[in-house]
Amino acid sequence: MSLASRQTLLRAHHVAPASLGRPFTEIADAYRRWRLDRHNRRIVAELTDAQLGDAGIDRAAVHGNGPSLEVTAGLMTNLMSMR
Repeated sequence: MSLASRQTLLRAHHVAPASLGRPFTEIADAYRRWRLDRHNRRIVAELTDAQLGDAGIDRAAVHGNGPSLEVTAGLMTNLMSMR
C-alpha cells in the first residue's frame, strides 16, 4: 500500500474534533455545573440558621423541592426491629 493511500485511509477513519465538540462540551458544562452546585450546597450546609437568616435565605429553600419524609422515633424503632 502506498503512502498516499495510507494517508487517505487514515483521513477517512479520522473523526474531526469539531464533530465531537458539541456533545463533549455539553457533558463538560454539565459536570462543571454539578461540581459548582455541590460546592455551594456544602458551603450552605456549614452555615447556621442564624447565618442563613442574616443572608435572607431559608434552609428549606436551600434543599429545594425534593421529596422529604418525616418519621417519628417510635416508627423508626419498630421498622428497625423488623429487620
